[in-house]
Amino acid sequence: MRENLERRLVSPRKKVFGRGREPQDFKLVGLNEAGERVGMLFLESGTLLPLEFWRFREALELLSEKTGMVRLGTSLKSEDPDSLEWNLQRLERKLYERRSGTKTAPHVGDILVLAGLARYGWSRNPWSGRRNQAICLVESLGS
Repeated sequence: MRENLERRLVSPRKKVFGRGREPQDFKLVGLNEAGERVGMLFLESGTLLPLEFWRFREALELLSEKTGMVRLGTSLKSEDPDSLEWNLQRLERKLYERRSGTKTAPHVGDILVLAGLARYGWSRNPWSGRRNQAICLVESLGS
């Protein structure tokens, strides 16, 4: 993460999913190893999203427990217990006894993909039958 601080980064979701609302380019700023957090500064809006390290650990743990793709669950109020967003929100409620109201799974996913630990793809939602944005660890696809 340190080598990518203050560099303009492009969300890998742009290339893989390429439709809908296009993710903003961003910079990683304010790495705080003692406080276990990093900021994601969105270059178009100027919004700063703090991301705690536990989000990355939780995402890696969840992805390591699954084979194949895990749905991102990119809606703000994720109700899919198999999605990364739902699991991050569940842990956030447990840690802080609240939910921030900010979706973080796509942004955590971007950093994991840019680091070469994960890749994006598609997964079919078994309840709706719709194709959903998804993520998996690189080794879980045999790479």
